[in-house]
Amino acid sequence: MLRSRLSERHLAEALNLTATGGVVILLFVRLPRDDREASAWVSAARLSSLGIYMAVCVGLGGYLGVLGDEKWHTGNTLTILGFLLGTAAAFYGLFRELGRTRPRDGE
Repeated sequence: MLRSRLSERHLAEALNLTATGGVVILLFVRLPRDDREASAWVSAARLSSLGIYMAVCVGLGGYLGVLGDEKWHTGNTLTILGFLLGTAAAFYGLFRELGRTRPRDGE
């Protein structure tokens, strides 16, 4: 009911603007039907960013390790340490995010 009223109201406002000479671009977006469906979309959006997050953590850790190796001439020690710390940070973020999106009891 709310969904149809919302769409009708936006359409009426767009028609009023068009009748008065305004230019209107309408974007019809599928609205979630209920809170459960909305939370599923939010969870999907959060989980889709995890790959980028993990790549940035590991890549940044390795890059900082290479810079440290070049500056302090430590061979590959800081590069390996940087990759390990970046991987640990990536998995920490992964488990933290999975804990947020895990369904709760009764859902």
